[in-house]
Amino acid sequence: IISRPSYRVELDGPDMAVAPGAHVQATLNIENIGEEADRYFVEIDGLPKGWARADQVEVPLEPGEERQVLINFKPLRRSESRPGEHPFVVRVRSKSRPAETVDAQTSLHVLPFSGFGMALEESVIADGTGFKLYLHNQGNAPLPLTIQGTDKTGELVFALPGGMLRLDAGERRTLSGTIRPRRPRWFGAERAHEFAVVAQAHDASGFVAAVPGKYVAQGRLPGWAPVLAIPVIALVALFVIGFALLLVGGGGDDDRNVVPEIHTLDVSQPEVPLGE
Repeated sequence: IISRPSYRVELDGPDMAVAPGAHVQATLNIENIGEEADRYFVEIDGLPKGWARADQVEVPLEPGEERQVLINFKPLRRSESRPGEHPFVVRVRSKSRPAETVDAQTSLHVLPFSGFGMALEESVIADGTGFKLYLHNQGNAPLPLTIQGTDKTGELVFALPGGMLRLDAGERRTLSGTIRPRRPRWFGAERAHEFAVVAQAHDASGFVAAVPGKYVAQGRLPGWAPVLAIPVIALVALFVIGFALLLVGGGGDDDRNVVPEIHTLDVSQPEVPLGE
């Protein structure tokens, strides 16, 4: 209770913490203890614009009359509404004595809140290309989190910034990553893999958020490559066989052109009768 010669002021509250977007109230009692009617003006100083509103800003009172003013506090649900204590003043001045004011000092305790946004630049990721992931901390407090990629079959490998990320209140950030198959495919048509990028918060909220995507894998070689390879392999085999036959045939001609050379000659008997 704060008194002046002609009036008395009492402020009750706010006695509860409030989350941005929610509201809490305080009551201001003004009593005219003077001998003449007067008019009193209520001001709230020290809080961001739009956070506080009094249901009456001008209160006329007769001598001995008392009236209650309700003050509603509602911090905006924005990242700029920082958590913690916010001191402010409720100021009352009378019309008859404007230089004499009553300043009731108190504070508003604002709670932290979580808000998070995440999106892929492209929902379909082509083979051999990277992707971009957009993050936005929509809350009013720093947000520690981890990011990872996952797919149901476990056939994909994700390359993303590892470790803990920390986004300040209201901060936006862009991450770059890549995806590749765990086992490369050499042949075959395109194959789509569904995946998700998951964000895990490591604050009091502990929320998990996921954004889905699709990865399209392609074979290293076209699907018609095996069909074309069969005649090519056959031609190579025929060439190898022909070359081998050529080498073998060429060796036989050389042997026929060699002139025989007699080194020794023996006979069973020196004379042979006619007819034998």
